[in-house]
Amino acid sequence: DDAITPIILAAVVISAGLLQWWTELKAESMMDALSGMQATAPVPVVRRSKGKRMELMIECDDLLPGDVVFLKSGDRIPADVRILWCTDGMEVDN
Repeated sequence: DDAITPIILAAVVISAGLLQWWTELKAESMMDALSGMQATAPVPVVRRSKGKRMELMIECDDLLPGDVVFLKSGDRIPADVRILWCTDGMEVDN
């Protein structure tokens, strides 16, 4: 009987499993690094609710589309934002 075929198949299955484990490990560490880059402090926002303008301090997780976020020098941008107004010397470091 051919003893080489089962050994090769076992090596392929083990290699595929190890590659999958390593890929998931790298992806998890990348996600941890990205979550560490997120802003964590509450941010000042203006929100309109039922026609009223409210100035609030909101946690980043609670931001909604339409919120106007106020940033100052050194702040981390808490979400995908559209810049409405900025000073002439503004720079963003991705």
